[in-house]
Amino acid sequence: MNLREALTLLLPLILIPITLYGVLLFGHDTGNVIIGIAFFIGVIKFTKTKEEKRFMIVLAIFSMLFEIANVAIGFYKYLDVVMVPNWIGLGWGVLGLYLIRNSSVISRISDQLTYFIMSVVYLSYWLASGMQIPILIVVIFAIATIYLLSLSSKFSTSFFGFASLMGVIIEFSGTELGIWNYLDNFGAVVFPNLAHLGMSYAAAIAFVLWLVKVE
Repeated sequence: MNLREALTLLLPLILIPITLYGVLLFGHDTGNVIIGIAFFIGVIKFTKTKEEKRFMIVLAIFSMLFEIANVAIGFYKYLDVVMVPNWIGLGWGVLGLYLIRNSSVISRISDQLTYFIMSVVYLSYWLASGMQIPILIVVIFAIATIYLLSLSSKFSTSFFGFASLMGVIIEFSGTELGIWNYLDNFGAVVFPNLAHLGMSYAAAIAFVLWLVKVE
C-alpha cells in the first residue's frame, strides 16, 4: 500500500470529527448545505452505475427513516432540534459512496489486520465501560458480524471492518461533542454502546447493498 492509498483511508477518519465539530460550531443548517452538496455531487459525478446511484439514495432514505424512528421512541435526540437533521441521512449516503468507491484500496488490508484493529477498538471500549459481561458479548457479536457479512458478499472483510470503524468514530465523536445524545428509559443521557453501533453500521450498509443489488 503506497502513501496515496494510506491517505485515502486516513482522510475520512480525520474529516469525520472535523465535520461534526463544524456542525457544532455553525449549526445543522450549515451541515445540511455542505453535506447536501457533497451528496448530490456524489450521486451525479462519482457513481459509475445506476446501481451505485440507487445505493446512495436508498441508504440515505433507509437511514433517515431509521433515525426518525429512534428519535420518535426516545432512544436518542439531536442538539437544538426536535427531529432528525437532513444532513444525517445524506451523510450516510456519502459514507456509502466513499466505501464502494474505495473498496479496492480497503480490500488490501488483510483479514488478520482487520480483526486485530477492530478487536483493539472494541476491547478498548469494553475496558473503558468497566469490563461488563453483557458488553463483552456484544463485542464478540460485533467482530463475528464482520466475518459473516464478508462471507455473504463480494466485498472484503476489511470493507465491513472499515465501515464498523467509521461508525465507531462517528458515534464517539458525535456524542462527545454533544451533537446527539443517547438516552436511557428515564430520559437521562448515557454513553452509547459503540460495539453495537459499529456492528449496526456494517449491517445497514450490507443490507442496502443486497437490496439494490450492487453485488
